[in-house]
Amino acid sequence: MSKFNQKTFDLWIKDKKQYRLKNDFDLSKDSIVIDAGTYKGNWAREIRDEYGCEPYCFEPLFGQHLNDLNNHQYALGNRDYETHISVNKDSSSIMIGGKNIKKILVKDVNKVFENIGKDIDLLKLNIEGAEYDVLERLFAWDKFKNIKIILVQFHRCPQNYSLRRKNIRENLKKTHKEVWCYDYIWERWDKNKK
Repeated sequence: MSKFNQKTFDLWIKDKKQYRLKNDFDLSKDSIVIDAGTYKGNWAREIRDEYGCEPYCFEPLFGQHLNDLNNHQYALGNRDYETHISVNKDSSSIMIGGKNIKKILVKDVNKVFENIGKDIDLLKLNIEGAEYDVLERLFAWDKFKNIKIILVQFHRCPQNYSLRRKNIRENLKKTHKEVWCYDYIWERWDKNKK
């Protein structure tokens, strides 16, 4: 997790929102769940065990921990390309430099989701700064409005992150409603009801 406000974090813990990252959804075995930034797969396994569905996982680095999951060993982004990622456990990022660097593949999120071919029930993004590129790209996807729940952890990187987050939140309001928000920790957006 990037730099955060201790007061906001304490409120997050007090409100027990960590529990709601896993146990507060209307999902079934047929639900389409996306876990971008799977790391070691704990969240995806808990969702699978709780609801019986098989999440699509996108984790370019830690595949050795994900043999029991439907993992795609690449990152989601705003286009197809190869890049370098700074490896730092659950804070590994293409946005922040470091000493331990690996090459990874990034795929266009819109093409990936189009290939899944079904409406997405739950999208979780914890991708260490790349969430800006992914969400900005998703706004151009004609099925974006059909994503039922979006969980996103915004990070204080890359450049202009504050303005980009503000613009993303304004775009989200067109199709989704903010359910709760803990700045730069987690926020939840649900599809607007018709």
